[in-house]
Order: sequence, then structure tokens, then C-alpha cells
Amino acid sequence: MGILKELTMERTSGMGTAPIIELDSTRPEAIDGRRLRAVAFQDVRMAYLAEHGPARGRALVLGGGHGVLPRGLARAGLDVTALDPSEAATRMAADIATAQNLAIAHRTARAEEFDAPPGSFDLVYVADTFEITEDPNRVVERAARALKPGGALVYDTVNRTVPAKLVYLGAFQRLPWTRIMPPGRYASARLRRPSEVEALFRRHGLHPEGVCGFKPASVAGLVKTVLARRRGEIGDDGVASMAGVVLDPDGPPVVTYLGHARKRGAPDRDDDGAATGRRAGAGGLSGAPGSFPGRSRTTSARDGPFGDDRNRRAGGRGRVICVGRGPWPGRAPIPRGARRRRSRRGSRSGPRGTRRGSRRAGPSRRGR
Repeated sequence: MGILKELTMERTSGMGTAPIIELDSTRPEAIDGRRLRAVAFQDVRMAYLAEHGPARGRALVLGGGHGVLPRGLARAGLDVTALDPSEAATRMAADIATAQNLAIAHRTARAEEFDAPPGSFDLVYVADTFEITEDPNRVVERAARALKPGGALVYDTVNRTVPAKLVYLGAFQRLPWTRIMPPGRYASARLRRPSEVEALFRRHGLHPEGVCGFKPASVAGLVKTVLARRRGEIGDDGVASMAGVVLDPDGPPVVTYLGHARKRGAPDRDDDGAATGRRAGAGGLSGAPGSFPGRSRTTSARDGPFGDDRNRRAGGRGRVICVGRGPWPGRAPIPRGARRRRSRRGSRSGPRGTRRGSRRAGPSRRGR
């Protein structure tokens, strides 16, 4: 009831005073969905990198936007290059990095077209890209080429599920009361299932090592955060604490998820003989904020967009596994042998193909 009341208030108070929705805007009053996502996702991105990213070396961020993620990587001790297709976003990110005395190389380039020397990065992070690009194969090809042997590709994106479509295609870019993106920013065909992304990795010599869902602390909290930002009650920097986005290693990636893959081959070593890229089981970013205690458990997406019992069988191959609970949180998958065919006209009865009350079960008794 609380959410419905707030939506009603937003609809009533917002007549004729709808906020400006504009990506990479320099106007402080504009709602920039790209920056809101970057701020809200920052803690879970850095926590995931603390487990699966390199502890040192060179990092390339594709889709760096306003520089929120590149600045986090730079503070964690990496040598960062950030690319973004928007000249405005690149300019703003470079200005902020300079003001904060962070040595980040910001460049304007599309993820499908950038050209980096082969094997030049220990980490490639693909952000705000897979759900936008029309050519993910080209993105992965370029990213894999830029990685050193043993280097890690880490990414986050939006799953192609009914809940994801409701949020990203509906609430975020169509509903007038919760819109934070311009129309057409997202499309169903550009949302990627984990299995589809992992297939691209294998095609280009990358070994997928798992995915992990993440989500806001509550749906009600997400709605309240969006409404508060649209009303100007909070700024962009207040979005993260209010939305409370968290990793969900025990659940299926229903809407958004992170994942990582590794380029085959041994990692390069520095002058002291230490591996610059993170190996399986080694620590990740030492300075990453928001890391969670213990090892993360990530789910293999080999068998489809959700974790299920088939993922248990991957445990014997040394992969860190998060066993999903079926297509929806809290709903266990039904074993195949236990599935029953049901009919609105009754349960199965008698020989195969006959049902109670069906015409095939015998002549009608009507009128007898």
C-alpha cells in the first residue's frame, strides 16, 4: 500500500512538472539514469572485483560513463584506462579525475571499435555495454584480444527475464512516474541471458568462471529511491545508500547479474615474481570497498539463465558454485520426473490420453 500511495502522489504532483530525463547531462536538475546506475552498482561491482579481479596491474573499463567505476579501480591501486562512447561523459569523468588527483586515461571510443595492443591489460571490465550494444560478439572479441593470458574479464548486465523487462523496459523508460531513461535505451533483444554471454566468451578463448546476481535490498526501497530522486529530495550520491543494492550469491540472477571469465594461459609476473593477474583462490583488490566476508559463491550459467540443480554437478570441477532456487526467489525447481500434466477439466485418469470429464473418456451421459 505504501508504494501505491507514493506512486499516486507522484502522479498527482507531477502533472506538468515532470523532471528532465537526459543522459550525460551537465544540468544538475536532469535525471541521468546512467549515472544513477553507476552510483547504485558501485559497491557490488567493487565487492565482486575484490574476489575475482586482479590485485594489481592495468585495467580497462568499457562503458566508463562519468568515471565512478574507473575512480574506484584507481583508488584500489590499478592503472586505469576508461573508454566511453559519449564525449560529454568522457569529458566530465576526466575533469573529476583531475580534480581528485587520479591518473586515469579517459578516452572517447565505442566498445565495438576500440583498438588496444594485444595482451595489454590484466583486467577488462565491461560496464553498461552488453545491454546496449547491437554487436556483443565484437565487444567480446576486442576485450579478449586486449587481455593478457590469465587476465580477467568482469562484467555486469541485465538478464532477459520477465521481471527484468518489467523493470528496465517498463518502469525505467516507459512509466511516467518512475522513468529515469530515455525511450529506446533498452530493448528486449539486447538483454542477455548468462548462457548467451558465456557462449560468446568461449568463442573468443575465454573460460567462464561463473555469475552472481545482485539486487536492491527491496523493491519498495528501489521505488522510493527513484521517486525521491525524481522529486529532487536526494541527489545522485544519495541513491546508493537509499537503494541498498547487494550481491545475491544464493539466488538466481533474476534481473541484473555480474560475471567473470579468464583468458587461457598463465598470468604475467612482475619483477618480484608475483603474478599480476589474480589466480583462482587468490585475493583480489586489496583496497576495494564493500567487500563481503568469505568467498563469494557464483553460479554457473551453462544451463540457462537461472541456477538450478544441474549446477550442483559442476561443483566437482572446482568451480565456486551458487545453487539457484529455481526461476523465482523462494520457489524450488520441480524435478523433471515429478512434473505432472494437468488439465483444467480434471486430473489424468485411465489409459493414456483420457481424462475425467473429457469426450475421449466415453460418451456423454447428458440426457440419459
